[in-house]
Amino acid sequence: MSVLIQDLLAFSRLLKSENRFRLVPLAEIVNAVCGDFELLVDKKAATISIDDLRVIEAVNLQMNQLFII
Repeated sequence: MSVLIQDLLAFSRLLKSENRFRLVPLAEIVNAVCGDFELLVDKKAATISIDDLRVIEAVNLQMNQLFII
């Protein structure tokens, strides 16, 4: 039940007007997500390579969730 409530809250945040499409620099999103996983990357001795990414028109929160998954 808790997961359902959390998912509904996340969905309702996506519908807010401030979460509409805007220009999103994907490089910033990917770098932030990589920062979130920094400890895991270090622990696994992983290497992450990121090429040049575009600026696209999207919902910032959705792009963040996309790269986390």
